[in-house]
Amino acid sequence: MRKKIVELACGKCARFNDSHLTEKLGEEEGVEVSRETVRRILRRAGVRSPQRRRAPKYGWSRERKPRKGMMVQTGASREDWLEGRGPVLTLIGYQDDASSEVLAARFQIEGEDTIGYLRQLRVMVETYGVPVAVYQDQHGTFQRNDKNWSVEEELKGRQTPTP
Repeated sequence: MRKKIVELACGKCARFNDSHLTEKLGEEEGVEVSRETVRRILRRAGVRSPQRRRAPKYGWSRERKPRKGMMVQTGASREDWLEGRGPVLTLIGYQDDASSEVLAARFQIEGEDTIGYLRQLRVMVETYGVPVAVYQDQHGTFQRNDKNWSVEEELKGRQTPTP
């Protein structure tokens, strides 16, 4: 069995990683072994996995603002918050960047939409005042999606934000 696994790993399955090879052994060769067994057999025979792990991608990291109220972050998440006991809901909210305090949040049945954000913006502003800046993800809710581009926008290659 070990010899067969090594032969396949060096032959017709040479480009397969350990997990894929384990699946193919079970499906096509009738050899039912665990991935760890395949890995152990191949490493003892000096056969490495052909696919190296990718280096982790690190996103751009920005420092938090030093004081509360300087910037709030907004976002939404549509999930099965009630775990099957009710409708799928969208949570829309605002969070202070410096303190991570949730300033306003609400569940709604509708998906992520401008009205939901504006409702929570009103609650936040009435309770805490106007923040210096609002940070949003790149979701299309706040982006123009019309097909009417001005000449200036066409020359720039992008639409200007909503007024």
